[in-house]
Amino acid sequence: MLDKYILDLQIFTPEILLGILFLVLIVLGLIIKKNKPEILGFVFIFGVSASLYIVSKQLTLPNSIFLFSKMICLTSFAVQIKILILVSAIAIAIHSLIKKSIKDYELEFYVLITGTLLAGNILVMANNWLVVFVCLETVSIASYALVALRWKQESAQASVRYILFGLVCSAVMLYGISLFYGLNGSLFFDEVKTLPVNLPALPTIIAFLFISVGIFFKLSLFPFHFWVADVYEGTPPLIVSFLSVVIKIIAIGLLISIYSGYQPSYLPIVPPVGKYSLFLSILAIITITIGNLGAYFQQNTMRLLAFSSIAHVGFMFLPLAFGNGGFSTVYMYLIIYGIMNFAVFFLVDGTILVNKITAFSGLGKQKPVLAIGITLLFVSLAGLPPMAGFMAKFFIFSSLWQVYGFSENPVYVFIFIVLIINTVIGIFYYIKIPYYMYFKEKNEENFEFSKTETTYFLVLILGLIILFFVPSLII
Repeated sequence: MLDKYILDLQIFTPEILLGILFLVLIVLGLIIKKNKPEILGFVFIFGVSASLYIVSKQLTLPNSIFLFSKMICLTSFAVQIKILILVSAIAIAIHSLIKKSIKDYELEFYVLITGTLLAGNILVMANNWLVVFVCLETVSIASYALVALRWKQESAQASVRYILFGLVCSAVMLYGISLFYGLNGSLFFDEVKTLPVNLPALPTIIAFLFISVGIFFKLSLFPFHFWVADVYEGTPPLIVSFLSVVIKIIAIGLLISIYSGYQPSYLPIVPPVGKYSLFLSILAIITITIGNLGAYFQQNTMRLLAFSSIAHVGFMFLPLAFGNGGFSTVYMYLIIYGIMNFAVFFLVDGTILVNKITAFSGLGKQKPVLAIGITLLFVSLAGLPPMAGFMAKFFIFSSLWQVYGFSENPVYVFIFIVLIINTVIGIFYYIKIPYYMYFKEKNEENFEFSKTETTYFLVLILGLIILFFVPSLII
């Protein structure tokens, strides 16, 4: 037994390193205080890189390894999601070091996101509902604190809304877990497979819907999206970048872990084609439509990006309704979505562009090279060639058409048409920003963007171009 736990700890080394990094950052922050706070950023990158290196080695391990009395299960997909989480965290740290936009609370920022990484890594490996709830609440508490970190009126109001929505969703999720345990007599994912097929279907479905509330809240999926625009508007772009990418990667990873962990035919998530699959597909379509319509009428850049992120979440969620075949499509979309979000929030961080879309006016003449990069970024967000955003949506459309070919259900044709209409709507509000840059008079306010910032931004744009022409780098 002791040998088994020692082996488990060896496999658990990446998470142990993150725990050590958490403590080191606290001690180091107390020592250096306000002197050279960038040291915290470099230490964070070093610690996360060390964990990332060990995680990358786990790609060669067997497909599924149960750890700590089956409380968590390391799978190949969990390893891939953990790699994505850690790489995204490094990108966030680079953003903070270049922009220096979190002055006076560097310690709190790095400690909170380290705690989120630790909980997130465990969450995507969870094989027990108790582990899921504890880790998801850890991620939630860290998120609430990050939103309230810059104590100003707008951030305080956004934080209160975020916390209230989060508490209600967590309570509903906990009730769903208790209901599920009462029905099944177990909190382990894999043990449900051995239960009798005549288990009451409706109560199980209700339990899963209640459980899904907590995860859907993290994804800002309809109808749990009402907090997003206020939080994005009242929170610094650096933190919004973390919330919109890392938190969503964690939530998607958890969903896939759950969806692949249950096989009985009475669960709503398993049939690749069926009424429950259709229900989830329609939920995704509603989310996409609300996101695009909300973004279309926005003049505030952060609120536009908030509704845009809701629409993208709908696109990412859609393949999950198709069954296991959609997981690779979601993973590809996550990578491209992450790069696009890192670029757009890096662009607006600390600039006048964060307030109104009209702040982009005249930028095409003022900074032509940067303006080309911005144009390509919004072309990618709209899902147009020659950018990676097009490939991400192309694979979504392909997956949907394959499901229609398998089921021959005309409803999927309707969903396909609605997706096309939503893509057209997205083009209109994304292209609005390049229109301001090239066809409106120069804005009187100064727009500062250093050579270092321009270089980093253009590197991200180059990544989106490369992934359009060579999508096999992800596939």
